[in-house]
Amino acid sequence: MVYNVNYNELAKGLNPIAFAKYLEDTGWSHFRTKRKDVRVFQKEKDKFYQVTIPMEDTLSDYNEALYQACKTVAECEDRPLEGLFLYLLNPNADILKIRIEKKNAVSGSILLDDAIGVYENAKRLLGAAAQDVIKPAAFHQGRMDSKITSFLSGCRFGQTEVGSYVVSVICPMTEMREGEFHQLELFEDEQEGETNFTRQVTTKVVKSIQKLKDRIDDGQYNLADTSTEDRISANFYEALLGINLEQEGTRIEFIPEWAPGHKMTEELPAKVSLSHRYYQPIHATVTKMKGSIKKNRKIVGRIKRLEATADVENREAGKVTVVYIDDNNRARTVIAKLEKDDYSRAIEAHAKGWYVEIVGEMSGRRASEVECQSFNVL
Repeated sequence: MVYNVNYNELAKGLNPIAFAKYLEDTGWSHFRTKRKDVRVFQKEKDKFYQVTIPMEDTLSDYNEALYQACKTVAECEDRPLEGLFLYLLNPNADILKIRIEKKNAVSGSILLDDAIGVYENAKRLLGAAAQDVIKPAAFHQGRMDSKITSFLSGCRFGQTEVGSYVVSVICPMTEMREGEFHQLELFEDEQEGETNFTRQVTTKVVKSIQKLKDRIDDGQYNLADTSTEDRISANFYEALLGINLEQEGTRIEFIPEWAPGHKMTEELPAKVSLSHRYYQPIHATVTKMKGSIKKNRKIVGRIKRLEATADVENREAGKVTVVYIDDNNRARTVIAKLEKDDYSRAIEAHAKGWYVEIVGEMSGRRASEVECQSFNVL
């Protein structure tokens, strides 16, 4: 909880350079003085505001000055002080706030089972959105891609806020480099921030929730996507339902706060609200989507053979032959076609003798082929 936070002590964790950049990015004017150890910013709104940012932690009132600056900025922006602190303590991250409003969510507390559902499904929601970005599908089956689990491992939960129960999911800025995620530095080129993976995932969450809400409000109760463009998976819908939406009297707000150092390239809503009345059409969509998917099989084995064009630059896919042990303890082989990124990982797995997992629909032929839905290296 945040009732007895020592803001003076918390202020020590603020980066004054990042604080100053935030003020510049949000319309505050830098009032230049001869002193280099402080920066003065001013803004005129309903009244005149001025803040002084200490740039050297050797100043005797360093903590107090940062705290007072935060109080003034929070007043100017008409936002909770603890929310501003969370934002400034994570200047290089998008923050997705999930506000739960219900009868038993008062004074910043919530029932234990409800809280578990919120935290678990907030993670599932991000994971499903990330999978929808990387490899759109009606339903993601099998083990989550290792790249996605790597991304999720870098995200954190922040403190709750006073009032209705609010969960803050902190998502540090990352981008894909040579098949792996790397965290972006605060002052890297802003152009990179426009296309980084974290921003793609967080905007996907907000856009997907707004999209399904608009459809239901327009009387379109079948939410299943038939095209791959901006597809929302059944996994995403399921995670959304798990955030207490099935309980009557519940309202959930999703409030994004975009990392100030990375500009937005599109205009998105400041918040999206869902209430219990949206539960039934979303639940019916999940049931329909999962029911229409053919029963897939999971195979765990080792790669015996690799097949692909020798022209690596133009390679778009490849085939792997996997040896596995069936239910009768007999060795079997299966052939699967993999997309370029998966095939690259298959090459490494083959070279190192690692086990792989394939989930997909099997053919009836003796030398079986599988229509691969997911591929993972174990």
